[in-house]
Amino acid sequence: MENDELYRKIISLPKRDMDLLTLIAFEGYSQREVAEIRGIAPAAICKKIAKLKKLLYGG
Repeated sequence: MENDELYRKIISLPKRDMDLLTLIAFEGYSQREVAEIRGIAPAAICKKIAKLKKLLYGG
């Protein structure tokens, strides 16, 4: 996958998904910490990350 294609996919994400990626990938929060911040179960964050990976990388 080209970096430009990945970039386009990332910038087209909804704000909530972009915020999730920012917290985990750039700010270093764990999935459990993000779940606490959002007030949801850690399993929900895990599922969301899996969906984002599939969307971004086509896996």
